[in-house]
Amino acid sequence: MFNAVLYGWTPEVFPAPVRGTGSGLASFWGRLFGIIAPLTAQSLLPAGGIAADPQAAQKVLYLAGGVTLGAVVGIALLPRKHLGKQSF
Repeated sequence: MFNAVLYGWTPEVFPAPVRGTGSGLASFWGRLFGIIAPLTAQSLLPAGGIAADPQAAQKVLYLAGGVTLGAVVGIALLPRKHLGKQSF
């Protein structure tokens, strides 16, 4: 799903003069947070694993759900003035 959005939808959203920059930034942020996500989850989980603290797994799931919801809201708030029009 990530690759479908990154390589299929992202280039369509940005106007032609900044399409490469927009796609590159989207790729950069996706890869950066792909590295940061396991590190964040590691700091939330106890050393003994989920068996040591069952509530820790819920923290990670709520964090993932919250970030996903934030991404959906962020996409919904993107300006739509360029949709269906020639960019420049």
